Amino acid sequence: MADFAKIFNTEKHGQVLVMFDSGDNGAEVKFFFKPFGFGVCQISNNFIDTKEGWDSAQRFFESIDEAKAVDQVLPALTHFSTFFGEKANA
Repeated sequence: MADFAKIFNTEKHGQVLVMFDSGDNGAEVKFFFKPFGFGVCQISNNFIDTKEGWDSAQRFFESIDEAKAVDQVLPALTHFSTFFGEKANA
């Protein structure tokens, strides 16, 4: 059975969970993370609901390693940290 989730425990940014899922309009690769002082947040990359879209989403998911997972969530972590004055995740 193929994996549908990956979890990375980073020292600087905490846990980042990556999940391959289906959304209302096609495949999604979702990233879950927890900025300092907040609950769990989510961002997602959406793919068109075609065979090519699902294949592209699967390839993207399979390519995710810890560095790529952090790259995906870092803009949101930085935004939260800057907006609310916290530096714990930036």
